[in-house]
Amino acid sequence: RVRSIPKDRFPEIALDYPIELPDQYAL
Repeated sequence: RVRSIPKDRFPEIALDYPIELPDQYAL
């Protein structure tokens, strides 16, 4: 699953996962 993570909410995670994220991190 490919989703864009809101960097405002997860700046640290967004650095490691710019595009691809598991559903648990895809909000």
